[in-house]
Amino acid sequence: MTNTPSVSVTGTANVTTPLDNQLNPVPLAVSEAYHSFSDTCEFQFPFSDGGSRVFKAPPPGTRIVIQQFDAGPPIGGSFGLESGCKPLVVGLKTEGDFHVFPATFMGTHPQTNKDFYATHQETRLYGTPGQAPTCGVQLSSPSQAIYVCHISGFLVP
Repeated sequence: MTNTPSVSVTGTANVTTPLDNQLNPVPLAVSEAYHSFSDTCEFQFPFSDGGSRVFKAPPPGTRIVIQQFDAGPPIGGSFGLESGCKPLVVGLKTEGDFHVFPATFMGTHPQTNKDFYATHQETRLYGTPGQAPTCGVQLSSPSQAIYVCHISGFLVP
């Protein structure tokens, strides 16, 4: 006994591109997406409670589709936030919109008493063609900390 299934298909099927929450089409397949894009920026809070930094701009004629956003103090005991200081807002600005991401408390360094928070979020955000996105952080109190933001994704025309 052999198992030889067969399927016959007739008719047509319509394919529509779904839209994201910003009404941008979500690519079903993008041949140009083989151009990966990532950037890291770092900034300090020189005794202030907020800071921001602009990432590098994508090449002319392209825009970035951000698939992942990460933020937090760099690895090492001396770069965290002063004990009790918390990130109130960790955000990424694209196309005029400011997107807010959660910061998760990771722990306190035992020797320096510095608190560490991390943001690690999969997303799909469309940048403005030729424009650089911006990372911004607002803290609960002034700090001397360093914060690092990282984006990764791909470029589309």
